Amino acid sequence: MWLGELGWRIGIAVYALPSFFYLVFRTFVAISETHHTYDKKLTFDCVIQRMFRIVPYAFLNIGMLPHQFMSFNGGLICAMNTEFECTPKTASVSGDKNTPNRPTKVKVHLPYVVAELFFFYNVAWAAAFARDGRFAAAGCSLIGTICVATIFWFYGDH
Repeated sequence: MWLGELGWRIGIAVYALPSFFYLVFRTFVAISETHHTYDKKLTFDCVIQRMFRIVPYAFLNIGMLPHQFMSFNGGLICAMNTEFECTPKTASVSGDKNTPNRPTKVKVHLPYVVAELFFFYNVAWAAAFARDGRFAAAGCSLIGTICVATIFWFYGDH
C-alpha cells in the first residue's frame, strides 16, 4: 500500500522522517566522538552549536549518492578490480625517494559514467516539476543536482 494515499503529510513523513532521524543520529554520534579533537568539554550548548554540522554533512551525503550507489553495485556484480584500481600504494605515501613519482591514470568504467547521469536525471525532474508549477519539488531536485555537481567539481578527477 502506498502511504501517500492517506494524505501527502503522512506520505512525506513516512518517506523522509526515517532518513532525517538517521542523519541527526549520525551527526550526534560524530559530535560525541570529538573529545579527541577539541579540548572544550562537551556540554549541552556545545552539542547544539556543533549540530550545525548537519548542513555540510547532509550536503556531502547527497552529493555522494551516485558514487555510493555504484560502489554498492560494483561490489555486488562487478569483478574485484573496479573501485580501488587507482589507490595509492605504500611507497607513494611513505615518501620513499627511490620510488619514481609517476602520475597514475584513473580508469573510467561505464557504470561510473552511468552514475554521473544522476546529475542530468535530477535536472530533468527539476524542469518537469517547474513546468507543472511545483517549485518546491523543483528546488529540492536542484539541491541534489547542486550537491552532486559540487562534489564532482572539487573531487579532482575531472
